Amino acid sequence: MKGTGCTCRSAFLPARPDGSKSAATAATASTTRENTLPAFEAAKARGATTVEIDVVLTADSEPIVLHDLTVDRTTDGHGFAADLSLERVQSLDAGSRFHPRFAGTRIPTLAEVLDWAKRDKMGLVLEIKEAEQPDLAVDRVASLLAATSALDRVVVISFDNVVLKRAVERHPGFEPRPSPTLATQISSES
Repeated sequence: MKGTGCTCRSAFLPARPDGSKSAATAATASTTRENTLPAFEAAKARGATTVEIDVVLTADSEPIVLHDLTVDRTTDGHGFAADLSLERVQSLDAGSRFHPRFAGTRIPTLAEVLDWAKRDKMGLVLEIKEAEQPDLAVDRVASLLAATSALDRVVVISFDNVVLKRAVERHPGFEPRPSPTLATQISSES
């Protein structure tokens, strides 16, 4: 795989018309602000069939797509996402500090990204980064994946293997996958 992608050997990765597969990090940092819908669109335009996203919770337990635990680096706001309501998070500008043409770009909710991935036939590698309430994050992610029928296009990962172990115990649809990145695929059989 070329470009800003990673090497992924997963059956879930959608294939290009020529049969090849490509995964991109959500960053595409040289052209757009990471973990935003414009970044995902840019990755798709460059040929990616899958993007990597990071998920944390807001103060009102809404899963949002944000790389950091704070909004400081990527938006015009300040503070931990876990201390901000979804309404406050969505009022922040996640684009203008990167480049004026992205002014008005918002931090997307996980639901918005799942809808985009399903509509555009993209795969997602979803990293749970929530530090304060990781079990609640897993529950919210599992619920959204089931509600949006996106189970077949998402692999959930975390670098906290205890969180993944508890996730598997509480959500039978999480199937452990041997991987150095502790990847867990969510199957559509749940």
